[in-house]
Amino acid sequence: WTLFHTYTFDFSSWEIYGCLLYGGTLVIVPKETTTNPRDFLKLIIDEKVTILNQTPAYFYKVIEEEKRLQDENTKFNLRLIILGGEAVHAEPLKYWKNKYENIAIYNGYGPTETTIFAIMGEITYKDILNNNIFIGYPLVNYNIKIMDKNMEMLPFGCIGEICISGVGVCNGYLNNEKLTNEKFIKNEDNNSVIYKSGDVGYIGLDGRIKY
Repeated sequence: WTLFHTYTFDFSSWEIYGCLLYGGTLVIVPKETTTNPRDFLKLIIDEKVTILNQTPAYFYKVIEEEKRLQDENTKFNLRLIILGGEAVHAEPLKYWKNKYENIAIYNGYGPTETTIFAIMGEITYKDILNNNIFIGYPLVNYNIKIMDKNMEMLPFGCIGEICISGVGVCNGYLNNEKLTNEKFIKNEDNNSVIYKSGDVGYIGLDGRIKY
């Protein structure tokens, strides 16, 4: 795995411990390389990176650099790309998925308040062709509800606020009771808390969540 992001950004925890807890090799990307997509692409190839975590915007730049290589024999060891941190757009991924159909692409969603990712799912080639990108399914130990303005749960297909509960959800903001009371509500079912993300979405009939 590459450690691309600064350790002050929660994404880095996923990169570090997702790698080391499962026996992987952590490739620490030099700061100057992070600012140059061409050098970063070369590092991915040279270091035989298999799992790549990236924001969509930067990954699009990597795709553009790959196009400039104009080398049909570019050999990646990549098997999984995990995108997160912002909305994913289908159009930039069409070229990549056409050329590297066996490299899985996953979408991850989760505010810092939910300890990195709470939702994740594969972006299929069909999703890309249909320009219909979902953020995926709740991860284990997370529960996602779509709520209306009165905090009543909405049925499948209805648009509302994405609200998250589960073991990864923090209890609130340090020394900020006002904001904590605005964003976190008590879950009467099990005395835990529900985080109001402020993001809008719906749950499809197949259980996938759309942002």
